[in-house]
Amino acid sequence: MTSIGSYEAKTKFAELIERAAEGEAFIITRHGKPAAKLCPIGERDQASCLAAIETLEALCAHASLGVDLQGAKNGGRR
Repeated sequence: MTSIGSYEAKTKFAELIERAAEGEAFIITRHGKPAAKLCPIGERDQASCLAAIETLEALCAHASLGVDLQGAKNGGRR
């Protein structure tokens, strides 16, 4: 993702909007620190959606609530 200073973003705003509409995203900085994000609106591309799904699946595979769900379920039955 491209980083751009706020002054340059102001002077090239129309160009940045056009580039964002084509799918590019920008971080706008103020005094060198991130202040805003300019990104395309609309549907995400398939590759980024698949990457997000893979990341979530990997997190779920290693995550644990530390609770025996079957035991908790059976414990409520008398």
